Amino acid sequence: MNPIINCLKNALPISSVTIASAIAAQTTQTNSNLASPVNVDEQALVEQARGITQQYGGALKKTLKATIMTSGPAAAIRTCSVHAPGISEQTAQLTGWQIHRTSNKIRNPNNKPNIWETQVLQQFADKAERGAPIENLEHHQVIMENGKPVFRYMKAIKVQNLCLNCHGTHVSGPVKSAIKNLFPLDNATGYREGDLRGAFTLKLPLK
Repeated sequence: MNPIINCLKNALPISSVTIASAIAAQTTQTNSNLASPVNVDEQALVEQARGITQQYGGALKKTLKATIMTSGPAAAIRTCSVHAPGISEQTAQLTGWQIHRTSNKIRNPNNKPNIWETQVLQQFADKAERGAPIENLEHHQVIMENGKPVFRYMKAIKVQNLCLNCHGTHVSGPVKSAIKNLFPLDNATGYREGDLRGAFTLKLPLK
């Protein structure tokens, strides 16, 4: 089994918290995208989302760090392009949650934010500009997608030193070549440590 998936499977007690029990709570969340009120225990779902995000992000970082140490930063570009989507898919199979990363400056076109995600990313950017700690920025909401309610959660990603190998202002020649080969329309460089990189974005259908 993929070590990242094994980490997620062993670390997350998600199966003990069912969607049905979450919907049974008395808190009602409405917004312009919600056709009718939905009773949902948002705090329980937020805790689930936080746990999944922490494990997913930590495991992905560990894998990227190991790749850089053994094969160099250029190899980490392929690790992201090949392994990250698979990790997201298997995470969904294990937990029921869909998770991936998005940004206003994307590398992989498959990670392009939708309208709702773009709005949340802008909120994060505005708050960061006003001095809010990026690591504390998160947003959750019940919205309608294709006529069905879904719980959405986003958690801001702060640029760390490790990220600069592939996303910084001084990217090496081999890394640039790897990026160009895999992502010719890349727009995800020029960051400095501490910048807002984007966000983890999660979705859980509410039945």
